[in-house]
Amino acid sequence: MPSLIIGKKLVSFDIDTDEYKVPDYINEISARAFYGNSRLAALQVPQSVGIIGDEAFRECISMKYIGLPDQVEEMGSQVFLQCRSLLSLRIPSGVKKMDAFMFGSCGKLKEVWVPETVQEIDRNCFSGAFSLSRIHIDPEQIKLLPEKYQNQAALTFMSSWGGGSQGKIPEKKERILSAMVSEDPEEFGSLVLDSNDKQALVFILDRKLLPYDCIQNLTDKAVAMKNTELSAVLLEAANIMRNEEKEQGMGVKDDPAAWDPFA
Repeated sequence: MPSLIIGKKLVSFDIDTDEYKVPDYINEISARAFYGNSRLAALQVPQSVGIIGDEAFRECISMKYIGLPDQVEEMGSQVFLQCRSLLSLRIPSGVKKMDAFMFGSCGKLKEVWVPETVQEIDRNCFSGAFSLSRIHIDPEQIKLLPEKYQNQAALTFMSSWGGGSQGKIPEKKERILSAMVSEDPEEFGSLVLDSNDKQALVFILDRKLLPYDCIQNLTDKAVAMKNTELSAVLLEAANIMRNEEKEQGMGVKDDPAAWDPFA
């Protein structure tokens, strides 16, 4: 089907180009409007668009970037299915449900921003999105995510707050994140090392969410990985904790002289 615009609705798109900016007068993108476009790599959708139909960008296999409006009234199902080159996406405010296979087979997708308007996320929403490592979502919404992504989403939030540049974290969000780390400190520690995320590590250590033996183990792993930056942060935290417990007359389980992560 050739490119077609009816009134203020973009019905179909068939222009041979790498980049395209949807005209500002368009307020709706029809179902399957860009379906199967194999060349388009970058698309900018204007703020005027409030409705995006089912499978609007499905199988746009070369699409790396889609700039969406800040807010929409309606977004259809499986909108980004098999956008295999898509790297990141900011979901517009107004979206309430992220349906099954919304990002299905988006194998290069690394980062997603989820708005606070989202109330439901299907467990197959990110099926086949094997590279997804950063999910920006409010801690109060984390449990909406499939379980396999919840800790990673928490880590993403911690990373954004780790340096304290955004001020004090709201108390309820703090409690949620602290509870998640306390439930599985080893898992979060491993995620930090795998992600090489210093900011998230600082967030966790500043709040003393890791037990001493866990910090020891992570330090040993960081040294083995030759990650000198995280090794130094962990070693400093271990020394601080050991000195604090010594001052309180509590002591720690290990013999300080016996533990040398650089031995």
